[in-house]
Amino acid sequence: MKSFFRNALMILLPTTLIISCNDDDSNGNPDGSSPEAITPAEVQTSMEAEDVSGDIDNVVDFMVVADLGDTSAKSDALASKGWLPDCYTISTEATSDSFITTFDFGEGCEMPDGKMLGGMLTLSYLKETDSTSHTRTSEVTFENFTVDSVTVNGMKTYQHTFSQEENPMSSVVTDITLTWEDDTSMAVSSEKTREWVEGFDNGTWGDSAFLITGNASVTNREGVVFTSDISTPLRAELSCDHLVSGVIDFSKDDATAQLDYGDGTCDDKAMFTGTDGETVEITLEKK
Repeated sequence: MKSFFRNALMILLPTTLIISCNDDDSNGNPDGSSPEAITPAEVQTSMEAEDVSGDIDNVVDFMVVADLGDTSAKSDALASKGWLPDCYTISTEATSDSFITTFDFGEGCEMPDGKMLGGMLTLSYLKETDSTSHTRTSEVTFENFTVDSVTVNGMKTYQHTFSQEENPMSSVVTDITLTWEDDTSMAVSSEKTREWVEGFDNGTWGDSAFLITGNASVTNREGVVFTSDISTPLRAELSCDHLVSGVIDFSKDDATAQLDYGDGTCDDKAMFTGTDGETVEITLEKK
C-alpha cells in the first residue's frame, strides 16, 4: 500500500510543477520574465523619426493646398510663394493622364521654421481631380532629399481635400527610411489625418496649426519596433518647436507607455507615463 501511494505521488508531482510553471508564465514573457519597460529616451528617439516625417507633411500640405486653392474662392489667400521661401525651383511635366511636379531645394533651402531642406521631392497626381470637393490624391517620392542632413527615401501618399465650407484635410500614408550622417537609420510606417485648423487663410507659416490623428510604427536604430496610437489629437503649431497638446500611447512587445504634451502651452515639456504607471516630466529635444 505504501508503495502504491509513493508511485502515485511521483506521477502527480511533475504534473503539479508543470501547471505551476504555466501559471507563472501567464504574467510575463514566454520565458517567465517581465516585459522590458519603455524608457523616455526610447520614446523620444521614436518621435525624432516621426518629427522628420511631419516636417515633410508640413511642406507638402502648403504646396498642394495652395495649388488646390487656385481653383476656389480662397485662391488669393493661398498663393504658394506667400507660404514658402523662394530658394527652391519647380518644374512640371504632363503625361497623358497625370502631372509630375518636382521641387528642387538644391544644396539647401531654409524653411520658415529654420529647417534646411535639400535635394528633390517629386509629387505626381492624376489630372482628374474632384472639382466639387477639390480632392487630390498624390504620391511623393524623394531623390537625394534631406531634412537637416537626415536623408529620406521611400514614399508618401496623400489625399488632400479642400472645400469652401471645411478646413483643409489631408490623409497621409507613410513608408520611409531615414538615414543620419553616422549611417544609422530608422524606418517609419504610419497612417495619419491632418486637419489644418488655423492659418490657412492668411498666408503666414507661423500662424498655421494642425490637428493630427492616426497611428505609426517606428523601427529604431537597434531594430526594435515601437507602435504608437494617438489617443487624443495632437496639436502642431508651426510657430512652436514642439507639439503643444495631445496624447500618444506607445507599445513595444507587451510593454506600454504614454506621452502627454499638455494643455496647449508652447514649451519643451511633456508628461511620460511608463509601464509601471509612474508619471514623470521630461524635457523634449528640439526638433
